Amino acid sequence: MRIDFYKPVKRYLADPQALLALLASKCFEQGTPALWLVATQQAAEELDQYLWETPEDSFLPHQICGDADDAECPLLIVPPGARTRPRGVIFNHRVEAVPIDVERVIELIPPDPAGTSSARARWKAYAGRGHEPSLVEV
Repeated sequence: MRIDFYKPVKRYLADPQALLALLASKCFEQGTPALWLVATQQAAEELDQYLWETPEDSFLPHQICGDADDAECPLLIVPPGARTRPRGVIFNHRVEAVPIDVERVIELIPPDPAGTSSARARWKAYAGRGHEPSLVEV
């Protein structure tokens, strides 16, 4: 399992969601369906709205988990409690590490101390399961 922790240090520092949206767009272009795990229903709705508005010149097909056509949607936003099948790529915006092994997990290291601490705990959880996460500074 490939696990990449992205640490925004330059252009994405002000808008880290843009970095993840760019990576999700790359998944879509490659025909790789992805899940975006979020911490709350409100976060799911905010991300949904963000992806409708950004970027202004294109659209990334997505929806919040729970519709009959979830399996056909390239990017599925998954709030806690929602059930869906795993996909090869998971964007994790939750406090805990992704509990299953998939092809790739993409994590974000928030710039604030609490976010950094949470990311560090997830890194250790993955390493404790025998994985070797990598750090990507962008």
